[in-house]
Amino acid sequence: MKLIVSGVGIFSSILSHSLRSIVAYFLSALMIAIDKKRYAHTKENIANAFPSLSEEKIREIATKSYHSLALTFLEIAAMPYWSVQKICSKISFENIELINQIHERNKGIILLSGHFGNWELLAFTAGILSSVPMTIVVKKQRVSAVAIMLEKLRTRVNNTVVDADNAAKEIVRDILRKRPVAFLVDQAGDPHKDIFVDFMGRPAVTHEAPAQLALRFGVPIIIGFARRNSDGTYSVRLEEIHFDDLSDTPEGRKQLTKRHVAALENIIYRYPEQWAWQHKRWKYEAP
Repeated sequence: MKLIVSGVGIFSSILSHSLRSIVAYFLSALMIAIDKKRYAHTKENIANAFPSLSEEKIREIATKSYHSLALTFLEIAAMPYWSVQKICSKISFENIELINQIHERNKGIILLSGHFGNWELLAFTAGILSSVPMTIVVKKQRVSAVAIMLEKLRTRVNNTVVDADNAAKEIVRDILRKRPVAFLVDQAGDPHKDIFVDFMGRPAVTHEAPAQLALRFGVPIIIGFARRNSDGTYSVRLEEIHFDDLSDTPEGRKQLTKRHVAALENIIYRYPEQWAWQHKRWKYEAP
């Protein structure tokens, strides 16, 4: 498996964007053919989020979402074989200085994003282009070769990673040290300890930790997404989620969670084909 992952990465790294996109079309078609149940689930998610869309439009968004996911995979596989300069040339931050401005408040930062566009490129370059190293909270990959590749990539330039399942103490430690901590917040949380908020028109259990940490320690939140352009480059606009009017209570944490979920909804509504609809985001029913 390690040789396969390396081979895919080397092959992808030498392709132009247009050729990589063509390969992604074939890969996405294979993904759909292999797991038709997941494809049906993807279309169902899109239909629920956009109830007025025709079946044809739903299929179009689903197909483009698979292509986007396949293209992101090929780009991530290629990144270990690209120079840091080449990687950074593929993304443009409209306001990267926001990280520096907030970091200078000496309160640390909680950075949020989702499985939209190329999230690994976003995490990799944000620390480099702002010159502020970050701790990235990640979920373990089932395939060890992929896990090894991703950890090497994520820690290649100053960033560190912590396992989401055993990260509480390390996250608090880094927050107290004023080190930025980055989360992906668009996967299903734990229905026994997290909270349900409306997401794309339906209740979805959502991780409470970012709001809890922000309110408890007074840590600013920045959210941003790497939106893919037609030429294969990415554009990012960072946004601070303000919460001066909220207190560290269950209701305050819920309201803050709603605010960062709304930012994610906004980018998905504008560019639905760039979000990973394949996730089982609504697998738990609200009590």
